[in-house]
Amino acid sequence: MKQHTARISFTSLLALLLVAICSVFLTHCKKLDVERQVLLKTNEVTGVSYNEASVSGTLIDLGGNELEQHGFQWSKAGQSVIPGNTISMGKTSQTGQVTGTLHDLEPGTTYHVWTYVNDGTREYTSDPLEFFTLEAGVPVVVTGDTLEVSEHHAEIACSLESNGGLAVSERGICWGLSPNPTIDDQYNSSGSDADYYVGLVDGLQSGTTYFARAYATNELDTGYGDNREFTTKHVKEAPTVET
Repeated sequence: MKQHTARISFTSLLALLLVAICSVFLTHCKKLDVERQVLLKTNEVTGVSYNEASVSGTLIDLGGNELEQHGFQWSKAGQSVIPGNTISMGKTSQTGQVTGTLHDLEPGTTYHVWTYVNDGTREYTSDPLEFFTLEAGVPVVVTGDTLEVSEHHAEIACSLESNGGLAVSERGICWGLSPNPTIDDQYNSSGSDADYYVGLVDGLQSGTTYFARAYATNELDTGYGDNREFTTKHVKEAPTVET
């Protein structure tokens, strides 16, 4: 009778031990699931210009949460993010690659950009990437084809290819009797903000060769296109009537 009682006690002890081990195991597994980390990466910055850049990142692990917000943030080197320097892409529960375009950057400036997510209670960010916007320069313009030439005026196609990273205050066409005319010679402003415009060359002498160039000005300087040479038409003489 004593041996039977001892056997039951050993079996009960073994069962209790197994229950305890399973309880610890299950509790530990649950704890690991709760503590899954949010993992993010900012992959690369491409297409960098004077005031824009494209960025891509990867949402590797969302920690098992549905995100209230995700996207990108950026700042000048050494500064914290300011309002407006955020691309917000809304809620997501999906991992994978995300892309965006940064606007209104300053020329010749060092920036940091990073991927971020927010689960409603906490914000998570990736390591930042550093990139540099292009240095500002003079505008780039093209003197196109001569569209029309008469005795006293000409019309020439012009285009603004780049503002040099700064706002263009004026664009138009200039001309003179020698190659490489500037706005210190004769010129006409286009009076338009369009990148493509027709330059009007007027007040010309008939039967005369001129040189014209498109131009555009920003706060740094004035940029010029190539020379376009043309010759105005001769004025037709009225026929002589004999009496």
